[in-house]
Amino acid sequence: MLLLKKSDVQQAISMKEAISVVGNVFASYSAGETKVPIRTQIEIPGESAVSLYMPGFVEDQKALGAKIVSVFPKNKNRRMPTINSIVILADSETGVPIAAMEGSYLTALRTGAASGVATKYLARQDAAKVAIIGTGVQGRTQLEAVCSVRGIRQVSVFNISEDKAREFTKEMQDKLRFLNMKFFVASSPAEAVKDADIICTATTSKKPVFPADALKAGAHINAVGAFTPDMQEIGDDVLAKVDKVCVDSVEAVLEEAGDLIIPIKKGLFKKEAIYGEIGEIVAGKLTARENDEEITMFKSVGLSAQDVSVGKYILLRSMEMGLGVNFDLMS
Repeated sequence: MLLLKKSDVQQAISMKEAISVVGNVFASYSAGETKVPIRTQIEIPGESAVSLYMPGFVEDQKALGAKIVSVFPKNKNRRMPTINSIVILADSETGVPIAAMEGSYLTALRTGAASGVATKYLARQDAAKVAIIGTGVQGRTQLEAVCSVRGIRQVSVFNISEDKAREFTKEMQDKLRFLNMKFFVASSPAEAVKDADIICTATTSKKPVFPADALKAGAHINAVGAFTPDMQEIGDDVLAKVDKVCVDSVEAVLEEAGDLIIPIKKGLFKKEAIYGEIGEIVAGKLTARENDEEITMFKSVGLSAQDVSVGKYILLRSMEMGLGVNFDLMS
């Protein structure tokens, strides 16, 4: 069994490689070639905490495993990370555990890669301006992914904490300095979104994070933050302006995504209005963007198939590169 720490995971895979892996797994998922049960959630009494369990299997990659994510808000007071995660892989022929790897970075990577796939197919080819709303770990990989598939020249950043936004800007300017992009910290969500060709929302907000009148024709939205039925980053008025709503999984978003569940309950949106899954577009079964005026949106809540397929790729590359520590679990 190979044990992989965060730095091993980071060395073993690039964003462009992750986008390729995730694009393929989306196509497999929409073709019915994966097994992805709805995740199990356990609330921890007295801690205001939750632990999530997400098993998955991708047939063509023989990728079998599960991810555990625990969110413990009180860890801030303990000076510990509030979110911890691990991905465990097993041999699909024998069931023997073959790898365990740090899962928080993997989650951020595959979530960014999902938006990279969506941006590749749904954003305008000449998209050059991106708005990032929410500057946590997810915001970082969102920007990296978008820059992997489009020639981004300008980045506008908004976060409730201006200090966090400036910290994000400094870090990403340095990390992506070879792209010579211009960054600016917006004073409001409307200012960030104005003129943006691509908008990435990566927050846990329970109210819409930008106004509809700031959205320009031809824009593409990657909405990856709101992952529970009571969270809503995308306002009902914004959704009304979107021409194509694409998702990672119709079943999962109707179960978990407040961005769609809330307007459906209000009678302002119908599930039949979902254009389709991004995997259907990747496979060529559905048309992607059809003109430069179309407003498109990708709503993602994440799939365990992404975790195990990206994890399997990381495992194979780590073995080639000599990364990680071998551990005899059965001794």
